[in-house]
Amino acid sequence: MSSIRYSTRGFASRTFKAEMSMKNPSLQDGAAEGLTAAETPFQRFVANYFESRVATVAFFVLVVILILGFFAPLISPTDPYDLAQVDVLDSRLVPGSESYTGMTYWLGTDGAGRDLLSAILYGLRTSLSVGVLSGLIALCIGGAVGLIAAYFGGKVETLIMLISAQFDISGSMATHMPIPIWKKCVNNLLRIDSLLKQNPQITLVETTEPEPKPSPEDIVAGAPVQLWGSLCAFTERLD
Repeated sequence: MSSIRYSTRGFASRTFKAEMSMKNPSLQDGAAEGLTAAETPFQRFVANYFESRVATVAFFVLVVILILGFFAPLISPTDPYDLAQVDVLDSRLVPGSESYTGMTYWLGTDGAGRDLLSAILYGLRTSLSVGVLSGLIALCIGGAVGLIAAYFGGKVETLIMLISAQFDISGSMATHMPIPIWKKCVNNLLRIDSLLKQNPQITLVETTEPEPKPSPEDIVAGAPVQLWGSLCAFTERLD
């Protein structure tokens, strides 16, 4: 069994091992347990992630960037923030130039005489810090708002999604939804929500295919009526 090479994706490989252990009851308990050992969610995520070459290359590029940013004080030729190491006479040098002290500026210098390579490495630390901090803040705010929308539902969920549609911009600030149109959308969606609450026999159902349109007799009689659609899905398309 150990000599079998199953060169497919991780899921297929795991399925193959499980099938082999079921089809061969003569396998020892230890071998069967090794073949069908349950994977943790993290192990499954790692296995599926590294099956993509693009994702693997991106991961190693990210690791290199993190290492360069973290060890910038040890890797950088100079400290661009140390005025004692900056000389105005070395300003605006082209890449590969040497200073009067014999130091080579591989990427040149800026107008203040700072080494651009060192400035880039030190700038990575600031960029990474801002990116991680902004991501954490967005995660906290988005998670809290999403939990509120999921818990209360109804008008609260619709209003939260309308607020998102209002500020979901693309291209430039001038392409956001105009305030008058946004207010009309709010009023219309709230009106629909009120009608659905006043008529509990009518429900919106998210299905793959729309149901047949109900007849007026069914609606007047008060029989349960299911309409295809979703207020939240409609709100997402407003932007």
